[in-house]
Amino acid sequence: MMIRLMMATLSLCPALITTALAQEPQSTPLAAPVADPWEEAAHPFGQDGISLSGAGADWLSGEMANAQHVLVGEQHGVDGLARLTAALDAQFQPDVLVLEAGPWIGQRITEDGVRDALALAPYSLAFDYNGDIALIEQFQTRTGRDGAVWGVDQEANAIHPYAWLAAEAPRGTTRRVARGLHLKAALDGGEYLRTMHQDDLHALWRTTDSAHLQTQHLIDHILRFSMETFVTWRSGARGEASARREQYMMDRYEAERAAFETQTGSAPRTLFKMGGAHIQEGEVGPNGIMTLGEHIQRRASADGETALHLGVRGYNPETTSYPIGPLIDGQSLLLLDTQPLRQAAEAGRLADLTTDQRADIYGYDALIYINPLQRASKSEIEALQADFRSGLLTRLGWHFWPAPLLLLLSLWGVGLLVARKLRARGSVTAPTLTLTAASAVTVVIFGAQAFALTSNAPGAAGPGPALLAFLAPLLAILALADTGWRGRTGPRPAWILGLIWAALLLWLAFAMHRWNFGAMLG
Repeated sequence: MMIRLMMATLSLCPALITTALAQEPQSTPLAAPVADPWEEAAHPFGQDGISLSGAGADWLSGEMANAQHVLVGEQHGVDGLARLTAALDAQFQPDVLVLEAGPWIGQRITEDGVRDALALAPYSLAFDYNGDIALIEQFQTRTGRDGAVWGVDQEANAIHPYAWLAAEAPRGTTRRVARGLHLKAALDGGEYLRTMHQDDLHALWRTTDSAHLQTQHLIDHILRFSMETFVTWRSGARGEASARREQYMMDRYEAERAAFETQTGSAPRTLFKMGGAHIQEGEVGPNGIMTLGEHIQRRASADGETALHLGVRGYNPETTSYPIGPLIDGQSLLLLDTQPLRQAAEAGRLADLTTDQRADIYGYDALIYINPLQRASKSEIEALQADFRSGLLTRLGWHFWPAPLLLLLSLWGVGLLVARKLRARGSVTAPTLTLTAASAVTVVIFGAQAFALTSNAPGAAGPGPALLAFLAPLLAILALADTGWRGRTGPRPAWILGLIWAALLLWLAFAMHRWNFGAMLG
């Protein structure tokens, strides 16, 4: 009996032990640590030539494999930015390179190559750093005749459009006026379109052939728009200027895309390199208006395409507002995937974001920082600008070489008159007086036009060009008559001198007429 009781008790022990353990309090497992969203978003990478390597390069490769459009929103003038864009070009293989430049210079670059185009108009690229030139050259070498550079922004300068009109306009009067405006824009360097010269455009418009639509489009929809936008911006109405500009970019993009699709029958793969303010997606961009980047995103979504928005900047520990110092230390490039940052912001883990930071996170698919921030060089474009100015002065010298000779002859004539007066020899109304007066008048008019060419006020020189075109030949005839017409009534040396003087006046009058010096003649 006792034995059975003991056996029953032992059989119940496992159940009792299990029940006792179940009644003991269980320890709570440790919660998984919350990852730092900045570390989660960070993908460092490096660059060797046009080759990218590392986690950031893998991220870019995966995203670009499915993209139809890659939009690089840049911080202007950062060294290495164009090299990074060139690496993206080599991997993404776009059909079109879209730049923050005017449509006219974009077409010239496409047809003539970037260096030849800039040799004729070196102030026409908005961001003319060495890397930009190398990027365009790489794109054009890779794509050949099939590649296109689209300029979808306002023109930065009127030098190239005026030069084209001077050579290609159907009317001679239009070519002459355009030649003078080309001279004026060239001497103004990169400032011509940034000041109000509407009178110049009006004078050019009056000479155009209404049947030549390309000329009228160039004047009204490219030059006039660019000038008005620049002037509006400088007047302080920046919101208005930005809205006009973004809409212009959208219209130009759509026009270029429609032409491309008509020609090829397919949608283009496009690589954009423009300012960050134009590339961000979102309902409202940095300037309080819808951006080109948002337009591209909407168009891509409607067409079943993918657009990849990249914000590229230089890293400066004193000005960069994101806590990425430890993440970028020792790295040349750092990519921040904004998707985990968006998720963290929506979960309340990035509640201290500023308005600009929130716009970055929701406006780009990734932010790329180049370490360290260094300014890009402009040595190549500065050399092109120096060569352009030198060549311009050389061409003007060949056309206007009589001007310095007339000045020297005038000074010589004044000296001769003074000597005659002091010695009481001859009359002050001698032939030399006529020659000196004729040259002095010509030189004064010439100087007035030189001033007008660099003046911001159209018509500053008044009726000078019209006067010179008709007055110089008249003065030449008077000079010949006063020195002895054909040598019959005066000494032969005086007649020869008068003949030379008259020839110089006539040559200068022709050159002034040809170049429409001051661009004031209609």
